[in-house]
Amino acid sequence: QGADGSSYVGSWKDGLRDGYGVEATADMEKYEGHWLLDLKQGQGTYYYRSGACYCGEWDAGIPHGAGQYRYQSGKAFDVQYQNGKCIEKRPRAAKGSEASQQEASPGPRIDPVAQPQRSQAGTPAITSQ
Repeated sequence: QGADGSSYVGSWKDGLRDGYGVEATADMEKYEGHWLLDLKQGQGTYYYRSGACYCGEWDAGIPHGAGQYRYQSGKAFDVQYQNGKCIEKRPRAAKGSEASQQEASPGPRIDPVAQPQRSQAGTPAITSQ
């Protein structure tokens, strides 16, 4: 257990988190995914205390690339992050709906894009629904 109350179960290399692992924070949040040199890297899912989660790409410890953000209500969005900031957010169609069958064609872009705010754990989170 870390000095901040967090815990980690997973792969280590030279004393650093490296490979697949799960970190649980003292704030009841959790990251499950890949690590490189003690930072979130590649594919991973961050579960927020609110019940929301972000599943997608990470780079150097912050969201960077394509992913999906899902609220506790079940509302889901395809998102695109750049250096920890959400630069694109589109509603995700329910499976089996006409819209989901047309996923191959890009939908309209939603503006303004909700910018992430820092959670207590310091991880970006989209707060508007």
